[in-house]
Amino acid sequence: MHNQTAILQPPEASYKLALRRLNRSAMTCQQMREYLLKRDVESVDVERVIEYLIACGFLNDYSYAESYIRSAREYKRVGPQYLRMQLKKRGIPSFIIEELVHDQSDDFNRAMLLAQKKLKSTQTLDSQKRWLRITGYLARKGHNSATIMQVMGELRRIESE
Repeated sequence: MHNQTAILQPPEASYKLALRRLNRSAMTCQQMREYLLKRDVESVDVERVIEYLIACGFLNDYSYAESYIRSAREYKRVGPQYLRMQLKKRGIPSFIIEELVHDQSDDFNRAMLLAQKKLKSTQTLDSQKRWLRITGYLARKGHNSATIMQVMGELRRIESE
């Protein structure tokens, strides 16, 4: 005798709708819930579809968050605050966010690369405006104030040499 509860097969039309959406791009459970509800799928059926997709391995918030973080760090060079905000907006549970975003070991390096890029594009500005633009840029990219201060100190040190 098994202690597992049986996962009921969801209504076929709702299940196919969800699969067609997942063929376009990965989604979180929350995003799928919102998508199906907008398509007038009954809330009971929505939950059955989501449970079934999770059981089949088609929906996985942890994997989605890992992939999103990897991509955002590589292509957007964003900081941990930005990642937390975006993952929360997508419905990722906070315990997953904290587990995956806590690694800030290369946050300084990412921020430094962004700052150096911005430094080149602001060469024509006076010094004060330049530093303000770089600081604001790093903040908008989600880097925390301690990292920004560290980067700005390093940039000033490099520029004074």
